[in-house]
Parts: sequence; C-alpha cells; structure tokens
Amino acid sequence: MGTTWTAHDTVAFVPHPREHEYALETWTIHAGLDPTDTTGALVPAIHPSTAYVRPALDEPGDFTYSRRGNPTRAALEQVLARLHGARRAVAFGSGMAAVTAVGQLLPSGSHVVLPDDVYGNTHRLYTLILPEQHITVDFVDYTDPHAVERAIGPTTRMLWVETPTNPTQNVVDLAVVADIGHTHDLLVAVDNSWLSPYFQQPLKFGV
Repeated sequence: MGTTWTAHDTVAFVPHPREHEYALETWTIHAGLDPTDTTGALVPAIHPSTAYVRPALDEPGDFTYSRRGNPTRAALEQVLARLHGARRAVAFGSGMAAVTAVGQLLPSGSHVVLPDDVYGNTHRLYTLILPEQHITVDFVDYTDPHAVERAIGPTTRMLWVETPTNPTQNVVDLAVVADIGHTHDLLVAVDNSWLSPYFQQPLKFGV
C-alpha cells in the first residue's frame, strides 16, 4: 500500500512539463520506468539486496540499506508520486502504517479534527494509542464545513479527511476543507483509499 504525504505546506501539486501530452492511463503504465539505467531494461528489476556499495566510506550512494530504501521501492514511489501529482511519495507496508506515521509526526499536545465516520482503525489509533503522546481529537461531520471550522482550536494542527468516508461513503468538498485548513495554517491530510489517484487527486484541491 502506498501513500503520498499531503500536507499543504510541504507538498504542492506541480504539473509535469508534459502533463497535457499524456493521459493518466499512460502515466499509470509508464511512470517509474527508467530504460536509461545500466541494463536498458524496460521493466524495473526486483532488487532483493539489503546492502549497497558506497563510492567511498564517507560517500553514501543513493541506497545504503534496504530498510531506508531500495531501487524497487523507489520505482513504486515514483509511480505513486506521478499519479498523485506530488513531488515525492513514501511507500508503506500497509495503509495503517502510513496513517500511524502521519499521526506520530505531530508534536505532543496537538489537536486533530477527524470525520465522525472515519475508518474504524484510524478511530482506534486516535482514541486508544495517540492520546499517549497527548494528541487530542474531535470528530465532526465533514460534509458540514461550518462544523469543521467550529472544531478548530488553538492547539489544532491537522484536518484529517476521508472522501468518500469509509465505510459510509459520505463525500466531502475537498476544496472547501482545504481552504479552511489554509486559513488556519493547518496541515490537511486525505485518506484517498477508496478512489485512488485514478478518480481523485487530492493535491489538485489544495490539500
């Protein structure tokens, strides 16, 4: 499962120079392919190596240890970034690993506004685990922008959005929610599991 970091002040939608030349279907097939590598292979190889040679002891190369990254994962991340219109992407072993990483990057004492029908495991993360690092939450109806804005307080750091929500399939106006977040200088993150970048690219809405 891959995800893109969608904080509005760290990743912005940057159209590719040839954005209008290729359709998304074409990018889906060709993004991440690099036939100019040493082999000229059209399909990236699967690299099982866990360690990599350095040019010199004090000069790490692009890859040093597979836990930090490897060519196979880098190719996947290039595809995800291309399809989402992001500058970069980070791949995780599961969706909840990505969700957890975002939550644990928040400073202690942060407040987060989540949908009242948020995915069950995300709900459990924010009510059972993240409170241990003093993260507080409010759950609101994200289809009501006024409810979202009313929930924002002095310690709010992030608006966490799902659209459609899981599993109730409520649709949220991403552009409106992103504007609310920007007005209050907040991070805005979207769980785009249901629609994928084929049907929805949250960064285009200002997330």
